[in-house]
Amino acid sequence: MSNRSGFAVIDADKALIAAIGLCLALQASLALVMEINWDEFFYLSNLYSYQHGELAKPLQSFHIHLLGWLTSLPGNEIDQIVAGRFVMLLCEAGTCALIYLLARRFASRTAALAAALAFVSASFTIIHGASFRADLGRAAPVVTVVLALAVAVVTMGGRGVVALLLAAVGALAFAAFMSRRLGGVSGDVHGAVIELSELVVLLTAAAR
Repeated sequence: MSNRSGFAVIDADKALIAAIGLCLALQASLALVMEINWDEFFYLSNLYSYQHGELAKPLQSFHIHLLGWLTSLPGNEIDQIVAGRFVMLLCEAGTCALIYLLARRFASRTAALAAALAFVSASFTIIHGASFRADLGRAAPVVTVVLALAVAVVTMGGRGVVALLLAAVGALAFAAFMSRRLGGVSGDVHGAVIELSELVVLLTAAAR
C-alpha cells in the first residue's frame, strides 16, 4: 500500500506481529547454539533424581510432572536440554499472548501488540527467555513486583492495590510457614512465593 506521495505505508499491526515473530525466531535459533549453562544441567538432573526416588520435596518436584517426559527423548543430555529450551520458549510465547490479552482490555490492538513486543524484544528476554532453568536471576523478584504493580494499577485501579496487598500478605505467610517447616527459606521457596504472588494478581486482573 502507498500514500498519495508514492511512499509505502506500513501496517503498524502487521509490522508489530512480524517483529514479535522475529524475536521468537531469533530465540529459537539461540536455543540451538548457545552454550549449556551448569544450572540447566542441574535442572535436568532434578528430573532424573525424581525418577530415581531421590527428590521428594513438593517445592523441588512440582515441575517434574510437566517436564519429566524430557528424559525419555532420544539423544544425550544436551539434546534433552535443548528440547527443554523450546518448552520454555513456548511458555514465553504464551506470556506474550497473555500480555496482549491483558493490554487489550484497556488499550488498542496496536498498543497491546507493542506491549508484547516490549517484553519479547528486551535483551534479557532475548538471551535468557528460553533458558532451561528454574529461575531468571536475582532481578526476577524486582521485575515481578514492578510488572505486577503496573498491571494491577492500570487494569484494576484501587482494586489492584488491594490484590497486591493480599498477595504480599499471602507471600509473607507462605514464606514464614516454609521457613518453619524447612528451617530456612531456600531458592525454591523464593521461586514459589514469586509465582504464587504473580498468580494472585493476574487472576484478579483477568476476573475483572
